[in-house]
Amino acid sequence: MAAILMVTTSFTHQEMKEYLKKKEYKQGLIRARRDLEKDPKEPANHYFAGRFLLALDRPEEALAYLKRAVSLAPEVADYHFWLGIAYWAVRDFDQERLQYIEALRIDSSHILARLYLGHNYLDAGEWKKALAMYDRVLQMKELHPEALYNRAMALRGLGRIEEEIKAWRKFLRHYPKGKWALRAAEKLNERGDFSFRNHLIGRKRVTLPRVEFEADSDRLTSRGKIPLKMLGRILAQDKGFGLHVIVYSYGNAELARKRALRIKKYIISNYPEVAPDRLILSWFGEAEVIQKGEKTYVEKDSCKFLTAVR
Repeated sequence: MAAILMVTTSFTHQEMKEYLKKKEYKQGLIRARRDLEKDPKEPANHYFAGRFLLALDRPEEALAYLKRAVSLAPEVADYHFWLGIAYWAVRDFDQERLQYIEALRIDSSHILARLYLGHNYLDAGEWKKALAMYDRVLQMKELHPEALYNRAMALRGLGRIEEEIKAWRKFLRHYPKGKWALRAAEKLNERGDFSFRNHLIGRKRVTLPRVEFEADSDRLTSRGKIPLKMLGRILAQDKGFGLHVIVYSYGNAELARKRALRIKKYIISNYPEVAPDRLILSWFGEAEVIQKGEKTYVEKDSCKFLTAVR
């Protein structure tokens, strides 16, 4: 009889996980409450009810269920972790922290508890503790995106600027797309580093790495081709706009001209659906002056791209 009950419980838990995976939160909550009526002493029934209520943005209700799950099964790390999430949702950050710490006491390899404890420290301005948590997460999962991003934020808080710049670059090399890339590039640029920049291309903002050329040459490096491939794909998919390519080379207008032509040639050669007249070129034998807040930066060799409405 006990064996049958154990198998049935395991199957029920798998069903609950499917509700979460498919984001069928209302249906899952109905099922969890039905299971609670049958067995109110089963901690997993309280746990899943709490999970569904959190997903439905009802954290105060979720809190009661997750507290009950923890009281019935205090040695389950996941229950403490999600109780921590519920405390975060109701802005009780001290209790949130305690639950992550308890989850890690039970299971030191609980990567989410360690990550979110890092977030808790970061929000509290406890930069060293946050950095230690993110470093540990990255030892467990080398390129964890949240840990990479927030590690840079912790270094920023500590004023370790050179390390911060390296951290933003690493994040952007591995995660160059989306809202976090846009934010990371802004943070990087605020430090006077323009190895990645945001550009308005067509109808969306995109983050592009620097277009790199060999020294005193118009030959593209292998890394320098990466942003041009990204631009080529965008231009090929959306034919409703042109692109203004602006190249700067301090003291060498001829080199700037050759580089602008090289960019155009590379794009239209590799993306034949991009008409040559969609690429408008400008070049200057002077440095680009970039204003970021109250600070002014000078880039002697650079490229920038502007949408040209057709």
